[in-house]
Amino acid sequence: MATNNQNQKSEEPEPFLMPSPKQEKDVITIMGVQGLSHNDFSTLELKIMLQLIKISQKLIDYNIRLRINRETFIFTPEQRAAGHIDLCIKLSEFDLADTRHASQLRNALLQMAKHPLKLAYKLGDHTFYTQFDHLFECKVCQYQGRWWVKLRYDLHVFRFFFSFDKGACHIDLNVVRQCRGASSIKLYLMMNCWGAKAIPW
Repeated sequence: MATNNQNQKSEEPEPFLMPSPKQEKDVITIMGVQGLSHNDFSTLELKIMLQLIKISQKLIDYNIRLRINRETFIFTPEQRAAGHIDLCIKLSEFDLADTRHASQLRNALLQMAKHPLKLAYKLGDHTFYTQFDHLFECKVCQYQGRWWVKLRYDLHVFRFFFSFDKGACHIDLNVVRQCRGASSIKLYLMMNCWGAKAIPW
């Protein structure tokens, strides 16, 4: 029978490795921690989420520059009429060493579309959470010999996920790639989020 000390030890996150000075960094900006630390994502799912955030860097930079929050989000008339935003991505754009086979990535994305999640928002100095049925809907298809995924974000979820009211911080994806456990990734994200006040936005 495992002792309490053994159980506690098994739950501790593995130490993550910081890149060497000679290694080129792969830095992205995230809005707060974008629900990554508060929800029960697997290691692969966390890395997929960070790749999706990397693909959305232009939007994130724009929202930071204009201080756009969930109440001031700007959508086109077409997006408002449709009630959603579609994002089409080639599976090859997901730079993940964990997925040797495209089927692993496809299955992970389809599974993520079924996950309920909580996203944070701020009122004054207080943080609250709103629960959603999922972050996106997902369809995977093959076109001209390549696998694609279409992610459909509801506008309400989209506003919460990319809102600036939670602040922003920088993440080095090279550190994340070396993490073998979800707890290590979450620890790294939280450490950077806590240090975000030092970043001059």
